[in-house]
Amino acid sequence: MRRHLYDHHLDLWVPACDKLNISITAKEAQARVAEYRQRHGQTCPTDMTQPETRRKFSSKAFVDAIMEFIVADDQSINVIESPQLRAIFLMLRDDLQDKDIPHRTTIRNRILEVWDTYLETLANEMQVNLRFNIYVALRFMV
Repeated sequence: MRRHLYDHHLDLWVPACDKLNISITAKEAQARVAEYRQRHGQTCPTDMTQPETRRKFSSKAFVDAIMEFIVADDQSINVIESPQLRAIFLMLRDDLQDKDIPHRTTIRNRILEVWDTYLETLANEMQVNLRFNIYVALRFMV
């Protein structure tokens, strides 16, 4: 999907992501996005070389971080079931137990929840834009 976006819809995709404050982090898209920004005299909206601020650990933040990793890097949801990845998580936090690490069903449900929220927001924005366009069209028809 991402490849289709940067191959065929770059002029729509980049400004839409900027407007929604979504960083385009996929490695394979970086060159195309950089070329687009250079052609349009833009710089990256956020400096990707700066490390993110460390979030405080919570179960929700942990699930969201895993979800963001999977979505941003086009990972399989099944990566969370990898014993090696789970061992890394356990190594990083002494009080974490395997039962505290979410499984693919939890990650899948969170991805769908975020997706549904995004679609709802998008639908609302489209309704507002449609109403505005109808208003403008009717106003100029008179």
